Amino acid sequence: MQKLRLEQQCQVQQALRDQYERSIKRFLDRRLSIRPLVHLTTSLLGTYKKCNPDFQYESCRNPRRALTKPSEGVLNNGHDNENSDYVLYVNDIIGSEEGRRYLIQEPLGSGTFGQVVKCQDLRSNETVAVKVVKNKTAYHNQSLFEVYILKQLNEIYDPGDNRHILRLKDAFVFRSHLCLVFECLSLNLYEVIRQNKYQGLSTNLVRVFASQILECLVVLNEAHVIHCDLKPENILLKSVNSATIKVIDFGSACVEQKTVHTYIQSRFYRSPEVLLGLPYTSSIDMWSLGCIVAELFIGLPLFPGSSEYNQMSRIVEMLGYPPAYMIEMGKQAGLYFERNTNHFSDRKYQFKSLEQYSRENNRKEVPSKKYIKGATIAEIVNLYPFSPKVRTAVEIDHDKLRRVALIDFIQGLLNLDPLERWTPQQARLHPFITGEPYLGPF
Repeated sequence: MQKLRLEQQCQVQQALRDQYERSIKRFLDRRLSIRPLVHLTTSLLGTYKKCNPDFQYESCRNPRRALTKPSEGVLNNGHDNENSDYVLYVNDIIGSEEGRRYLIQEPLGSGTFGQVVKCQDLRSNETVAVKVVKNKTAYHNQSLFEVYILKQLNEIYDPGDNRHILRLKDAFVFRSHLCLVFECLSLNLYEVIRQNKYQGLSTNLVRVFASQILECLVVLNEAHVIHCDLKPENILLKSVNSATIKVIDFGSACVEQKTVHTYIQSRFYRSPEVLLGLPYTSSIDMWSLGCIVAELFIGLPLFPGSSEYNQMSRIVEMLGYPPAYMIEMGKQAGLYFERNTNHFSDRKYQFKSLEQYSRENNRKEVPSKKYIKGATIAEIVNLYPFSPKVRTAVEIDHDKLRRVALIDFIQGLLNLDPLERWTPQQARLHPFITGEPYLGPF
């Protein structure tokens, strides 16, 4: 009798399960019928297999997706577009030698030099970044110099890979294009700021990033190398979950006392000596670092000049006039300054007005737009709102002390006189970097 009762219970439970499964199936069928696109595109391989048991999927049969624009091959036997860029396709292979073959996966960036793509090293299965340089002599030669500098830095000055310098893994020529293979990194610091909705980072995180950049600049200083294009876009996180950074893009780099180019540095981070047309040293990288540190803290560029005149105007407005010797020796100083005809003034030179500059250069300059509160570095740092994470009175007082040290640190990096501007060796001993108590001007 008991056995019969158990069998009946099992039958009831099975019937309930069957009913539940039928209900779920009806629900899913109803959803799929409402969403025909899902119904038609889900499990396609299984559908094809049912139609044709011999069907086999092969990724190599996927349509070729061009990553280069324009994608029409018109130069170099059809391999290059009209701009001398190699036309790159997803799943194509760069390199023909054994051990030097890289499967193209996705784009990472492009510029005047060429293109950078994420690739898989088919020998090691490692993910790398490959820079494919334009098929033009000037870019080819400049990139060869980049290879030379990175090999020197990687092999001689930073063999242990602990000074935050990009690693060059390989370099070769493929179909007349110089290809540079780098380690693959993550977000750049501009993207970090953007993802933070252009809100500044904490003083502690600014310190972490600044100290690492200084470690790189110490090595460059020892190697007599000038980066020439230090900016947030050229400083990358090693991984998205790490605060470790690497300085990249040595394509504009040069050796001290062998400087050739005068039009260098991205405008927002361009030093006054470069704007004035003076000979320059590695001190220009320290100016760029000062601009970067300020931007990391406030979330916006410190000197967002709309032109070279506007850039110099913003610098003068915040920091004052450069020393007279810089104006007297600068080949481009006449664009911005003229001799002071006011005999009652102590200044030998005066900054040209907006109207005068526009008239002399036959171009309409517009007044500077204000993006940040404060007229001086001290005001800008002190007026910046405290993070919501800084809540207690003790935390606020502690952050205020760090801000005082930060102000002095930025001011030392943004000294208008390159002869007095701090070296990376000096700057890394500053209390803002070391964490020691700040006792007064460094």
